[in-house]
Amino acid sequence: MCGVLAIYYTLELAMLPSRIDKNALWKEHAARFSCDHSKSELRERTVRGGSKQCVCQCLRCGAAVSSAVKTEVAIAQNGGKPLTPFDEQLQASRESDVKESADRITNADDSAFWQAYEKYLASTVWQKKRKKVLARASGVCEGCGGNSATQIHHLSYEHVGDEYLFELVAVCDACHEKLHLKPT
Repeated sequence: MCGVLAIYYTLELAMLPSRIDKNALWKEHAARFSCDHSKSELRERTVRGGSKQCVCQCLRCGAAVSSAVKTEVAIAQNGGKPLTPFDEQLQASRESDVKESADRITNADDSAFWQAYEKYLASTVWQKKRKKVLARASGVCEGCGGNSATQIHHLSYEHVGDEYLFELVAVCDACHEKLHLKPT
């Protein structure tokens, strides 16, 4: 029966939902929406009070990427032709996409992972690993080296359910809390 139970836990843990790595998502977000403004065009935009202003607009993100240029100079640079109007919609659409992406990351729900993780922590498979890590540390916190180890901390969630023992450290409550502090 013990072998059957081990196979059950192995199958159940293999189906553990993935944890959402928000740091990776923010990096992808930054890369996706970064813009070097390499392609821009001189355009005319209307500013507060109805005045006209000539600026370069990035054709990718819609941002104004230059200081204002005198109208006569701008028209001369444009071969004597009137300037294309500034595309406010391009800029608004880009800002909307950035906000939508950021909101998706902020509101990403990995509760399914955490529910499965809590169930795993109650399993005999986890209890055996926990005992091995505490024994390796001789019951002493591997963070501060002084307090008694009371918690087992995952250095990585990549292999949750089938962790390598070197991915787990024995720590005291204070060090465990410190490890989980969010950067400010």
